[in-house]
Amino acid sequence: MRLALFDFDGTLTSEDSLQHFIIFSIGRWKYIIGLMLLSPILVSYFLGLISNDKAKEILVGYFFKGWSVSSFNEIAERYSLNEIQKIIRPKAMERIEYHQANNDRIIVVSASLRPWIEPWCRSNKIEVIATTLQDENGIITGRFSSKNCNGPEKVVQIRKIVNLESYDKIFAYGDSSGDMEMLELATDDLGFKKLFH
Repeated sequence: MRLALFDFDGTLTSEDSLQHFIIFSIGRWKYIIGLMLLSPILVSYFLGLISNDKAKEILVGYFFKGWSVSSFNEIAERYSLNEIQKIIRPKAMERIEYHQANNDRIIVVSASLRPWIEPWCRSNKIEVIATTLQDENGIITGRFSSKNCNGPEKVVQIRKIVNLESYDKIFAYGDSSGDMEMLELATDDLGFKKLFH
């Protein structure tokens, strides 16, 4: 039995799907204006005064708080099935196809939000672990209902659904410091740059 773990943004994709999705959902100008209004938060993040997790939650909350879950999920699925393939790295897709040809278990483990990751993964017969949004009575609160699936949290979430000890070989693919703990699970030493660049 073999397991392949893939980060999503920057590993499978050539662009950040969060930015891509927000622009798809509300338009480029509203996105730019939102970033201007959020500039104190962004500056605080870049100065290390607030965490990546908190900055991301504030960003997502600003644009999507108050949306109905059904409306959000509808546009997320439309984005996922019609737009994501445009930013998937061809070499990354070749690697997924390699693992599929070998009947390996494949899981995308992403800090991005599940509603716009899952439909693409499902259409490609790939499992997904991702950050989830909180809602109350079908309305998005602007907060996350799970921890941001980044860094050590990736391994925590993987272990919730995977018995790692049952796999003879584990492959892991990532491109950033937020993937390091997941990459350490790998028993096969293949680098992101070697595969995808």
